[in-house]
Amino acid sequence: MTTARVPLGHSGIHVRPIGLGCMGMSQFYGPADPAESIATIHTAIDVGIDFFDTSDIYGAADAVIGQTSNGFGHNEALLGRAVRGRRNEVVLATKFGSRPGDAGGVVMDGRPEYVAQACEASLARLGTDYIDLYYIHRLDPSVPVEGLVDELREFSTARGHTPGQVALAWLLAQPHDIVPIPGTKRVKYVRENAEATAVPLSVDDVAALADMFAPERVRGGQYGNLDLRGRQESST
Repeated sequence: MTTARVPLGHSGIHVRPIGLGCMGMSQFYGPADPAESIATIHTAIDVGIDFFDTSDIYGAADAVIGQTSNGFGHNEALLGRAVRGRRNEVVLATKFGSRPGDAGGVVMDGRPEYVAQACEASLARLGTDYIDLYYIHRLDPSVPVEGLVDELREFSTARGHTPGQVALAWLLAQPHDIVPIPGTKRVKYVRENAEATAVPLSVDDVAALADMFAPERVRGGQYGNLDLRGRQESST
């Protein structure tokens, strides 16, 4: 993986071009093995990934009907265990504002008093005395439809790379400060994602992918039947 660093917005923080999203290690996308998840995080650090993204809500999968829950804060605690002894090698990002509602589902809570409470709890779970990037959780309402996935797969196969690697390479080719954080809980895929920094794309490739990912061709809900609600109750 390239040793180049890119700025993380206007935060003053610089990280490697590709990070690791940790949500799938605690909920969604099928069962996860904690030992394998920790090994995946260790491998990510070893191959040069230094930016790790989590949230206090990751693990509260009972927000989806019929799913069991690892518990609110599970993902932060898992990541905290994984980076113990290597804290100075990583940049940690976590989020607040989404929490289980008393009546089920997930409620959004951005009150200042809740922010302070949530931050203290996140620090404890992560096992650190500082969080590099702390921000409010927000929703992205769109994902590619199935037809676009097939089109991207054909494009990628013709170039000898996986769809994920090509999508990441396209993001890295944008004239903006973009740091992708593809999520995975498998060592195989964290290595594959890191290799995306070496995927060559021509000017024509970038233009073709831009057309493929045009906003008018992208629609759908990000989390399916996840029950997300505005804050309609008091915090306890």
